[in-house]
Amino acid sequence: MKNKLKRILLIDDDESSNYLHRIIIKQAEVAEEIETMTRADKAIDYLKDLNSSRPDDLPDLVFLDINMPAMNGWDFLNAYAELDLENKEKLKIVMLTASVNPNDVLRARTNVFVSEIFHKPLSVEAVMEKLPGLFP
Repeated sequence: MKNKLKRILLIDDDESSNYLHRIIIKQAEVAEEIETMTRADKAIDYLKDLNSSRPDDLPDLVFLDINMPAMNGWDFLNAYAELDLENKEKLKIVMLTASVNPNDVLRARTNVFVSEIFHKPLSVEAVMEKLPGLFP
């Protein structure tokens, strides 16, 4: 990747996964800042708030877990589709999954907002190999 991303947002209900993925992203040296959230509904509110107060601080990339309680990754994508964000097309969403269900992969690949799918847990190699292709 030519330049580090300004901000990555991790959305996963599992705090230990967020902790591990934060370390991996730091080791890959692909982002200046890493935010974590454990609830997708709160992440939607966070994006709305940033958009209205500091749109330049919106994340460049969102790592989104599929399976979460209350609002799952699919629900997040539906809510995200309704958001009126500045430069929405620049924000990349990468689905995170531990699922081996081929329907999850197909559903993610056919969603207009999903740029890539990563299998959990993230690895430094996967981050360094796949992210540059999302940010030419």
